[in-house]
Amino acid sequence: MFLTGGKTCGDDKQLWKDDKCCGAPPSKVVTDVVPYVPNFKTEFALSDQQEVSCKLPVFCQCQFPVNKDYYLAAYQNKDNGLNAFLLMDIWTSNAFAFNAGQKLFSGASFSQYALDGSKFDPSNASSVPRNLYVHEYFVDSESMYTFWKWYASNFMKNMLMKDGVESVGGAAFVEPNDMSRLVFSGMCKSYADLLKKHFDDIGLSALYGMSIDFPVPGATMMARPSVPIESSVRTVDFSSLAAVNANSIQPTGWVPPANVM
Repeated sequence: MFLTGGKTCGDDKQLWKDDKCCGAPPSKVVTDVVPYVPNFKTEFALSDQQEVSCKLPVFCQCQFPVNKDYYLAAYQNKDNGLNAFLLMDIWTSNAFAFNAGQKLFSGASFSQYALDGSKFDPSNASSVPRNLYVHEYFVDSESMYTFWKWYASNFMKNMLMKDGVESVGGAAFVEPNDMSRLVFSGMCKSYADLLKKHFDDIGLSALYGMSIDFPVPGATMMARPSVPIESSVRTVDFSSLAAVNANSIQPTGWVPPANVM
């Protein structure tokens, strides 16, 4: 498998030209903003029918409920516990995607509250968070698809093991649970269909009972392109207060920032 669709040097050069920053005041660089539906002020799209462009950025959010017993065991395990899991996560989820220019951001966070309703305290061995959240930002749909095809295939075949032993830290988060959730926001339909099929083919969807969603790219879903997009894709002008007002509705009582002209 190859990780494809990543950002290139040529992309950076083209985006630099698209930014139209030459001659602009240092604090005023107007950048291209692209909506995920053609008529963003009046139209909503079906949940996985985005076909404006496969070159638009894609956001992925994962939710993994925490298994209390496994978490407590992993917290105490210095060799194959939480820290080892996080280091394996760097290798599996981050290093190669960044190497291939596919990801612009990858992060994870625990829920604010513990299973017992108290505020989660990572320094307290008995404090167990409700969920682990993972957030990823890919440059386009192809990047998302090829990375997750590679990742899911390896995960389903090998799971997470350290020196041939199941990851105690990984078990705290990736044990089968019907509350686990993967959300892919902004994928175009062609790659969304391919990803769904691959998850079904390797059994990931059935094993984890995960809900693979492609949320509605409605009026508020816009992005600054990470790679050059097709010339047919429209952009939205936010270069002045008048332009912002022409493409939105100012709520009563709200005051725009003083530096927006």
